[in-house]
Amino acid sequence: MNNMLKSVRFGFVALCVGVALMLGGCTAEPENGAEGLGVVRLGVEFDSSTTRAEVNPQINSIEVANGVGTIRSWKSLDEIPAELVLTSGTYTVTVSAGVAATGFDGPHYSGNREFTVSAGSEESVEVVCTIDNVLVGVSFDQTVTDNLTDYSVRVSADAANSVTFTAENCERVAYITPAAGDTDMTWNFAAQTAEGTAVSAEGKITNLKPATEYRLAVKYNIRPLGGAVINVVLNEDTDDVEDVFDIYGRPEIKALDFEISEPQQPRPEPFTIRAKAPSTIISLTASSVIYGEEPVQLLGWSGGAGVVVTQVSDTECTVALGEEYIASLPGGVTDIVFTVLDDKGNTAGATASFLKAGVSAVSDWDMWATRTSVSAVMPKVENSVQFGYMVAQATRSGEWTMVDAVYDETSESYRADLSGLTPSTTYSVCLFVGGAATGEPVTITTEAAPQILNGDFESWHKSGKIWYPYASGATPYWDSGNKGATTLGDSWNLTLSSEDPRPGSSGKLCVRMQSAFPSMMGIGKFAAGNVYTGRFAELDGMNGVVEFGQPFTGRPTALHGWFKCNVGQINKTGDGAPVTSGPDRYQIMICLTTDKHSVNTADKSTFFDCKTHSKVVAWAEILGTESVKDWTEFTIPLNYVKPGVRPSYIIIVASASSYGDYFTGSTDSWMCVDDFELIY
Repeated sequence: MNNMLKSVRFGFVALCVGVALMLGGCTAEPENGAEGLGVVRLGVEFDSSTTRAEVNPQINSIEVANGVGTIRSWKSLDEIPAELVLTSGTYTVTVSAGVAATGFDGPHYSGNREFTVSAGSEESVEVVCTIDNVLVGVSFDQTVTDNLTDYSVRVSADAANSVTFTAENCERVAYITPAAGDTDMTWNFAAQTAEGTAVSAEGKITNLKPATEYRLAVKYNIRPLGGAVINVVLNEDTDDVEDVFDIYGRPEIKALDFEISEPQQPRPEPFTIRAKAPSTIISLTASSVIYGEEPVQLLGWSGGAGVVVTQVSDTECTVALGEEYIASLPGGVTDIVFTVLDDKGNTAGATASFLKAGVSAVSDWDMWATRTSVSAVMPKVENSVQFGYMVAQATRSGEWTMVDAVYDETSESYRADLSGLTPSTTYSVCLFVGGAATGEPVTITTEAAPQILNGDFESWHKSGKIWYPYASGATPYWDSGNKGATTLGDSWNLTLSSEDPRPGSSGKLCVRMQSAFPSMMGIGKFAAGNVYTGRFAELDGMNGVVEFGQPFTGRPTALHGWFKCNVGQINKTGDGAPVTSGPDRYQIMICLTTDKHSVNTADKSTFFDCKTHSKVVAWAEILGTESVKDWTEFTIPLNYVKPGVRPSYIIIVASASSYGDYFTGSTDSWMCVDDFELIY
């Protein structure tokens, strides 16, 4: 036997037939030449000719199969009988050993052999197992270790099979198991120069052969202007192949006369930034929120405004930001991102920050209809700090309204809340330090404060047998369950106007909602008295489809109004109701949402929970189980659960029986509401 083959010998009895099979094995020696039976003795050899391959791997499985399938299998050599007695036929023995997963713990061996058994035969079957991994090793030349940091080589056969070599593990060999049919392997080199410039290279090894060790020897040769050559020598068995890859250090952007990592305060001297590349610079841009979405191209800049761009050469240029430019920045910290691109496709970026005393820009989300928060990022000072505001006008002849500022240690800024503002109004806001205006004023515009249509419930009309809570010809805004209930007769209008307005109301009417059991000849369903923004879409048998929501983009802080109600004991129940006895429950709810919502009372999956539904931006509600006999004023603050998301619809619901969607409640329950309005 070749001395590069390591042999593990064992004999085993593979599978007995008939009764012996049911007993799990054969223990008696078969008579030589017994009809239809033969004896097989099997050996396994491991080919360890590949460098650094393990010669005594752990057996994973040994299987013997025929045309039907696997007839015997073992997990270790100790489980195998001495001899294998088989009926005449053709068989295959398959062996798996070692570690199949990609990594440093391999290799994995596999082997199989087909053999034939005839009556009275005795033979030895040798299975030679070879490595089916690809072996990979990496070495880093001294030119790499002396000049680069954080160097690594990632070798990949596919997304699921890759290993990374670093200085810590480069002495080891890795075992990669490509997916079936894959014959290529890629490598990616990455490192940093001492100056922090990234360098990289990549390549491909093709026509992979199992049980072959591929050695990658990485060298680094420095070129002028930051360029470099990565030499990767691929050693495959005894053939050396040298691939040379030109790798250029990335461009760099540096501040020449200030510390770019810290916010800079205004000064008389310009702030100078240099962009340099080992190849021709084809683009140099600046981007910031103050410029909008598109970066500003600085190459060939002639716009002035305190910005001077000097092209020193094809590979170097400088940008000087003077007093005029710094003065144009808003108050607070402004980040300016500079990005350079060379003709090799390499880029680099750096961010310069400038801290200027003055009112910071106010985000749209922080600008409400009647209030806002303002801030100024600046060091804490001994002098008084205030924010002044007034309605914007062509000339600053108005009087500033002054608000004391409070220093916030966490954000290192002065902050104040401005309240009592007028909706849809533009204001000027200025920072005052020690009584003197500091920085340019900023302009803010408050949001609009839209109100609810027919929130006083003075407008009603009847069409056919149905009463609607809006004037004839007016835009439908409120609706109720009347359309569904009156299919059993116009006496079942459950939501009606009532000449019982709340005390002090300028109107004459309110809404009265009565829960009931609309029926005809005893056939019907419980219906809650209710009113809501939206529309009753259709009937689905004796179930209703309701579309909740009206278009709305305001951001109120609360819903204000009046109500009174009677709470009866539950005497009607439907399937799946959360509560089936005890007192009924009334509800007043408001939701600001990103979309309308349809509820089909026949489908509980469509039911709406204002606290958890993904459409909800803000919500508030009143729930009660005790009667409120006299008109009672309420204000329920809205809870905004999605900061930064603006609503598109408003849903308001008042119901004498909140479980009405489950057809559950009390026919003794009623509710009156009046003068709903939004608070801003």
